[in-house]
Amino acid sequence: LYGVRKDAPLIIGLSERGNFLASDVLAFLEHTNKAVFLENLEVAEVRRDSYTIWNFEGEEVQHEISTLEWESMILSKREFTHYTLKEIHEQRETIALAFRQDLEDLDRFCLTLQGAERIYIVGAGTSYHAGLVAKHLFLNLAKLPVEVILASEFEEYATLLDEGTLLLAISQSGETADVLSAVSIAKKRGVSVLSIVNTPSSTLARESEQTLYLKCGPEVGVAATKTFTAQLAVIYSIASRLSNLSIDLKQITEAVEEVFNVERQIAYLAQAFSTSKDCYFIGRGINYPIALEGALKLKELAYVHAEGLAAGELKHGTLALISEGVPVIAINPSDKTYHDTLSNVAEIKARGGRVIGLSDVKNSLYDYHIKIPSVEKLFYPLVEVIPLQMFAYYSALERGQNPDYPRNLAKSVTVK
Repeated sequence: LYGVRKDAPLIIGLSERGNFLASDVLAFLEHTNKAVFLENLEVAEVRRDSYTIWNFEGEEVQHEISTLEWESMILSKREFTHYTLKEIHEQRETIALAFRQDLEDLDRFCLTLQGAERIYIVGAGTSYHAGLVAKHLFLNLAKLPVEVILASEFEEYATLLDEGTLLLAISQSGETADVLSAVSIAKKRGVSVLSIVNTPSSTLARESEQTLYLKCGPEVGVAATKTFTAQLAVIYSIASRLSNLSIDLKQITEAVEEVFNVERQIAYLAQAFSTSKDCYFIGRGINYPIALEGALKLKELAYVHAEGLAAGELKHGTLALISEGVPVIAINPSDKTYHDTLSNVAEIKARGGRVIGLSDVKNSLYDYHIKIPSVEKLFYPLVEVIPLQMFAYYSALERGQNPDYPRNLAKSVTVK
C-alpha cells in the first residue's frame, strides 16, 4: 500500500498479523494499539511486515511508534443496539473522568490563558457549541477577553492576531481540517496554541503547546455525544481554577445518573412528534449553546429541519414560523433566565406551538415536561443536553434511520 499525507491525517497501524493505513485510529484500533503518525507532505509504503516513510524531497524519515491510550477501551456495542446509545449512556462515567484532570497540567494551562491579552476559541460543529459555553464561563467568572469563532471563518479574523493573542482550539478528533487551518494561521503569526482534544497523538495535540484531554475513549457514533459533555467538564475544570467556581462532582454525577430516568418519556415524545417536519430549540444565556447543540443532534441523526435559537430572538423573525402543532423545546432551568424564557413560551403557545419544557420546575404552559435534576445553576448544560441527545436518537429510530452513521457525514471532517 502507498499513502500520501497532504493536509489530512494519515496513520500507519502496526500489528503482528499485518499493517494498516488509515485516516483515523478507529479504523484499526480493534486490531492494534500501535501507530505511526505521518507528518504533512510525507509518503508511506506499507507492507504486511514493514513500512517506509519519505518526505517530498525523497529523504527517508523516522517517526516513533505511539502506543494509543485507548487500548483498554471496549469498542463493542455491549447490550446496546447502537454505538450512539451506548455512548450516550457512557456519560455516566465519562463526565466524571473528564473532570479528573491532572492539577499541575490544569494550572499551567490556566496560567497561560491568564497571561494572554486576548483569547480566541475555535471549533466546528459541536466543539463550537462547547466554545460558546467556555466563553460564557471565562468571561463572566474570570473576566478574560474571549471571543469564539467558527473554525471555517477564522481566516477572516487573521488580521487581529499578534503575539499577545492566544488560540484555544477545541476538537474531538484533533484532525478537523478547518481547526488545523486556524492553528496554522495562528502559529505563523506567533500566536500560542492550546487545545482540548479527545484523540491522543492527534495532529492538533502535536501542534499545540499544551493540551488537555477528554479521556472518554473512542467515540464511534458520528454524532458527538459523550465527547461534548467531556468537553464541558474540561471547560468547567478550567473555569474553576480561573475563578472561585466550586465543582461538586458528587452532585453532578448523581444528577447525570438521575437524568436517565426520563429515557422512556423521551422515546414516547420522539414517537409523538415522528411526523413533524420542523423543530425549534430555545434557551437563554449559558443554555443557548445547548439549544444549538440539541438542534444539531436532531438534524444529524433524524434528518429533521431544526433550529436552535436564543429565546429572545424568537420575536425577531422565527416566531412567524410557529403555527399549530409545531414542536418547540424550551431549555428552561430555574436560573436567572427562567422567567424571561417562560415569557417566550407563552408567545409560542399563543400561536399554537406545542412546547416541551426541559426544566427542573414544572409549569402549566408546557404541553410536556421533561424533568431534569436540580444542580448548581451554571452546571445545567451537563444535564440538559443528555435528554436532547436521547430525543435525537429515538427520533432517528422512529424515522427508520441509522443513528450511528448519518448520511453525508463523517466522524472526522478532514477536508475544508
